[in-house]
Parts: sequence; structure tokens; C-alpha cells
Amino acid sequence: MKLKDRIVVVTGDGSGIGRLHALGRIGKPEEVARVAVFLSGDDASFMTGASVVVDGGFGSGLPPNVKFS
Repeated sequence: MKLKDRIVVVTGDGSGIGRLHALGRIGKPEEVARVAVFLSGDDASFMTGASVVVDGGFGSGLPPNVKFS
């Protein structure tokens, strides 16, 4: 990946912010809600002390360079 491909321009309206995530977009509230429903349900009854990160890959590595305009 070239450096110019890692630069994200974030404008005042927030456009471009999705490129900060590995999936290339902002998550939807219902995507986060599905994880919460799973964790509160019987399917997660054997989970203890686990961290579940729902960030679209935002914390998966080094963030790209960001220029605010």
C-alpha cells in the first residue's frame, strides 16, 4: 500500500471517516445491537471474561494518516 492510499481526508461533514476502518465504512447501529443481543442471550451462556470488539477493524493495526480540513 502506498502512502497516498493511507491518507484520509476528513471534511467538516465527516465524509471520508469510514476509510479509517478496515471495512471501509462506518458501522450501523443494528450491527452493534446484534452483538449486544447475542451476548445477552443463551448462545453466549458459556462466555466468561471475554472482550468482543465491534469496531469494523478500526483497532486492527496502525491507523492511516488523517488530514482534517
